[in-house]
Amino acid sequence: MKGNYYDIAISDLHFAKTGMEAALGEDVGGYNSCAAGCAQAGEKLLKYLFILFSIPFEARLKESHNLNALLRELIKDFPELKKLTTQCRYLNDFYVEARYPGDNFEWTDYKTAKLCYDYAMDIKTGVDDIIKNPANEKRLHEGLLNKYKR
Repeated sequence: MKGNYYDIAISDLHFAKTGMEAALGEDVGGYNSCAAGCAQAGEKLLKYLFILFSIPFEARLKESHNLNALLRELIKDFPELKKLTTQCRYLNDFYVEARYPGDNFEWTDYKTAKLCYDYAMDIKTGVDDIIKNPANEKRLHEGLLNKYKR
């Protein structure tokens, strides 16, 4: 398999940042793609922990874009992630609402997109802290062994 959730999340963050740095023309309504990309990055970063540590999660979560549900499950194993509740709640609204027309659609301004980016970066930092925490090393090793067990 080429790439993984983490690598793709980093790419999503890069393109969100690049989009925010671009000068928008009059024909562009807002920074919706940037905000949605940040929500997707947050989702992929959280899912990466499930996979990396071989944490079983139901099919509904594998297919879910709900950051709140993903975070709730991860907090069971990593209570320190509770500090990301505000970030996940905020970003959760941008997956659908920022991408598709409907009753809740609004154009996303730069300030909002920047907050989405900052919150996605908070999630990245939280995930990185879990991965780098020496207390999780044994569990990480076991997860990798399970992943590549033949």
